[in-house]
Amino acid sequence: MVSCQKSTGSVVTYDVTDATIATFAFADEEDDPNLSKAVFIVEDRIDTGLIHMDDKDSVAFGANITKVRPRTSYNGVPSAVIYYMGDTSFIMTGRDTLDCTRRPVYIRVFAADRYHEKWYRLEAYAHTVNPDLYQWQKLTAGIVADESSAEQQAFCRTDSLFVYRNDGTQPKLYTSADGATWTEITPTGLPDDCHPRRMVLDSLSGLFCYADPTGIYTSRDGQEFAASHSAQIPEGYTMVTLLLSFDNRIWALLQEQNSQKQAIAYGSLDGEMTPLHPWRITDATFPVSGFATATFVSKSGLHHGMIAGGYNEQGQILSSVWSIEEQDGNYRITNVSGMNEAFADAAVIQYGGRLLRIGGIQADGTLTETGMYSDNEGLTWEEADTTWALLPDSFGARRRVSLLKNRNDLYLFGGHTQTKCMSDIYKGRLNSIDW
Repeated sequence: MVSCQKSTGSVVTYDVTDATIATFAFADEEDDPNLSKAVFIVEDRIDTGLIHMDDKDSVAFGANITKVRPRTSYNGVPSAVIYYMGDTSFIMTGRDTLDCTRRPVYIRVFAADRYHEKWYRLEAYAHTVNPDLYQWQKLTAGIVADESSAEQQAFCRTDSLFVYRNDGTQPKLYTSADGATWTEITPTGLPDDCHPRRMVLDSLSGLFCYADPTGIYTSRDGQEFAASHSAQIPEGYTMVTLLLSFDNRIWALLQEQNSQKQAIAYGSLDGEMTPLHPWRITDATFPVSGFATATFVSKSGLHHGMIAGGYNEQGQILSSVWSIEEQDGNYRITNVSGMNEAFADAAVIQYGGRLLRIGGIQADGTLTETGMYSDNEGLTWEEADTTWALLPDSFGARRRVSLLKNRNDLYLFGGHTQTKCMSDIYKGRLNSIDW
């Protein structure tokens, strides 16, 4: 059969026996603009064809698929199209709607010759749970009963949890394989007045690391620490604090003894730390304590280390964001300073394709009560939607929280309220993290 297009005069030919569908989609509705975003694949098979979603969850949570208007194109010119929903059937006129929950849904197409026909089964789904919702479980109400002030820090290594805690007299270590049952250990080799929040877990060696002005201490099992003879503070410098583990190196903040100026340094645990001389800190925007750190892969595929917020030498709370990245064998560290507010004692981690920030204290002394997120690598932060449940209901405002990730699970540990030092722990997961 042939036809003539009025606008161009060109001749279009089609097979009068062709009853196949070329494309299928949902039309937008005023109250549900996400429907048209669903992507469908049309598979022609020997028997019944299949129309299914490219992503089974591509219709957003809450979308109404009980009244959808299909937009269908055909390889031929159908003489009739009949839709079947459960025990109901009707001829599609263009004004009809489908209820995709009344399964099975079939589409029967008659070719132009009214003889040949083709059946398709339509499979369409919508999210039944909110993909942005976090599910939390409290694993323990407290590792210790004592709620008096103590400095503490949690780590996760090879599916085990480690919590270091010091009330100023002696460090303690608590270990657990499940977050519910804990074993108390007294670590050896650490100074009695050590600061757990200055500890770093080396991503390359798996060693627990601690440093003070006297030297660097490391431990393979987290229990027995010894002064490192391979990782040394370079001559002419003293240690201020370890910063983070990034790019298989330990990063630290040093102070030059002659000039009293600070310098960023990095090194492996089998060699001396190398100060980054071009990046000596000459202003007051680099923190010496209370900073949050994270390592993540940017949307462009670059590996980044982040040092955000914290207190400077004068005790001021900062809004700076320092970014470390490797380029052509060299490191570049820049202050991107894009935060909405100054904060300290927060925890930051990359999870679910974005940066999460939990806890902290603001410049006016207010503790952060809600979870924050960033979709632009920490340049700006936004308050999470309350429907996400980014924080457990009973968590409350805190600072000095430990935020950990193990596989696809998050762990929230402890922190300080205005009056208590908490040692509870929660396990959480984003609904869509492994979709």
